[in-house]
Amino acid sequence: MHLKGEMMQNLPRDQSIQAILFRVDGVEKEIKDVQEKLKTYVPAKENDLQLQNIQNIVSRVERDVIDIKTRVEVIKDKMETQDKELRARDEKTKEEQSKSQIRGLLFIVSSIITVGAGIVIAIFTHFLGK
Repeated sequence: MHLKGEMMQNLPRDQSIQAILFRVDGVEKEIKDVQEKLKTYVPAKENDLQLQNIQNIVSRVERDVIDIKTRVEVIKDKMETQDKELRARDEKTKEEQSKSQIRGLLFIVSSIITVGAGIVIAIFTHFLGK
C-alpha cells in the first residue's frame, strides 16, 4: 500500500505539473501572438512613416508645379507683351516705308511734271519766238 499511497500523492503533483505545463503552453501561445502582432505593428509604423514621407514629397511637388505654372504664366504674359510691341514696331516700320515710298513717288511724279512743264514751256516759247 505504500506504493499506492505514493501514487496517490504523485497524482495530484502530476496533475498540477500538467496544469502548469498547460498554462505555460497557453502563455507561450499568447507570447507568440503578441510577437506576431508586434511584427505587423512595426511594419505598420514604417508604412505610416513612408506614407508621411510620400505625402511630404507630393506636397513639395504640388508647390513646385504651382510655382512652375506661375512662372510659365509670367513668361507667357511677357511673350504676349513683346509680341504686341513687335507688331506695333513692325506696323510703324511699314507705315514709315509706305510714307518713304509715297515721298519717292511724289518726287518722281513732280520731277516728271516739272520736266514735262519745262518741255511744254520750251515748245511754246520756241513756237512763239518764231
